[in-house]
Amino acid sequence: MQLSSTLERFAMISAIKRNSLAAGLLFVLILLPYGLSFGADQPAAKEQSSRVEYARIYVQIARINLQNALQINQRNPNTLPIAQVEILQVQVALAEQWLREAEDAAIGKVHNSAVAVSEILLKAAEADYASVVKINQVSPLSRNTLEKARLKFELAKLRVAMAKQIDATSPLAVMQFQIERLRENILELTTQQIKAVDLD
Repeated sequence: MQLSSTLERFAMISAIKRNSLAAGLLFVLILLPYGLSFGADQPAAKEQSSRVEYARIYVQIARINLQNALQINQRNPNTLPIAQVEILQVQVALAEQWLREAEDAAIGKVHNSAVAVSEILLKAAEADYASVVKINQVSPLSRNTLEKARLKFELAKLRVAMAKQIDATSPLAVMQFQIERLRENILELTTQQIKAVDLD
């Protein structure tokens, strides 16, 4: 019984950490790349170049953070929780997507970032669900824990489908979609943080 409680606690905390970072990075991806793809409002070439370079450096920092975490665990196994390493992997994926968008915008290429970001977060939701299922095989978790992970995975798949229906040539439509998704993430994050108080 104690093992089951501990594993469920770990699963919940892992999800809290991952969703916290995802919400924060999604907010960054909403605000920064969109200025790069507004058609008639395209910044000057020099500004575009600066944004591409900024995104490129951001990717390098994200990769270094991940590499440092992997090296720490290689030297001293399990020093950093798996969930924390997975968060850094998501950060790298999102940073790389941001760079691709900046590079595309620099040459005037229309890019539906809503699809790309949604697909990255879908992979994270799928990993979360797989992790919960695996833990449940070791020690049964509550039905609500399993069902919530499954539903969040289904929701992430639907989010990708919805993103693909957006008119990629309309920055306003893409921005509106991302704002709505961000509202969902903030609500979920707020709920999880409230629950986390009881886990500490």
